[in-house]
Amino acid sequence: MRAEQQRIEAWLNLQCSMLNGALRAVVLWADSDGAFRVVAQWPADSAPTPSLSNVAASAARKPACAVDRLPAQNAPGDREGDIVTCPLLVAEQQRGVVAVELPTGSDAQRQATAKALRWGAAWLDLLMQQPAGGGGGQLVDVIDIVATSLEHDALHESASAVVAELARRLGCERVSVGFARRQSTRVLAVSRSASADNRMALLRAIGAAMDEAVDQDVTLVWPNPNQRNAHVLEAHAQLAGTYGSASLCTVPISHDGKLIGAMSFEHGDANRFDAGTIALCEAVVALVGPMRPPGKTGPRG
Repeated sequence: MRAEQQRIEAWLNLQCSMLNGALRAVVLWADSDGAFRVVAQWPADSAPTPSLSNVAASAARKPACAVDRLPAQNAPGDREGDIVTCPLLVAEQQRGVVAVELPTGSDAQRQATAKALRWGAAWLDLLMQQPAGGGGGQLVDVIDIVATSLEHDALHESASAVVAELARRLGCERVSVGFARRQSTRVLAVSRSASADNRMALLRAIGAAMDEAVDQDVTLVWPNPNQRNAHVLEAHAQLAGTYGSASLCTVPISHDGKLIGAMSFEHGDANRFDAGTIALCEAVVALVGPMRPPGKTGPRG
């Protein structure tokens, strides 16, 4: 159980660090006899309030996310707030629940939090199904990398740290992240660039591949493992052919329902991006999506 708990704690720390306004959170997990108990809390040095624990316990077997209003008399400092809960499944079996306390907000803010928790729950499902001592350790590393990288104040520093570490730990030849600027995607950070003479051409080629994913609002993989999916992959084929990548995976980045950019993964193995690896790339992008682009950058779609 300790290995499971470490994964849950790492996941909760990252999840809450990217939720706007999160005050505290708790995860209840079912033990061997089916009873739910606290296995993780955030902040780690702050025990959950009775109200938060009670709402989490009452939602432990609910099949969907829910929002409960925290009455002012029960809130710390007589402050009213909301508690958003979301079920946590592993291999389609409900194993726990996460509850996050927020200041009182609009319906849109609560819905955004619930959506973020659903994304996070899917990531945790993937994480918990990895064998102990195997890929799960790598996924915990990725979670920790992204959480640490998001601590950088400057966006460029944060993005550069993310792509460099992801490339190293996922074994990619290159990882890049870009954000929408006017009608195209501009590469913000790349883990490994070409020579100075070819750098601008490389960035344009990566940006064009990102545009293909953003314009079609879908994860693109080259070579296409499923030829029945008639997605446009011309820029991907050109990027691979010019710069020697055997396979590519580009995932759009969305924030608040708007497409704001993409992340591209390049590998030397033509068969690297199977269904599991694609799911991992999509989960990583879901985690780094809250990184905000510079002021002139705007959403697309």
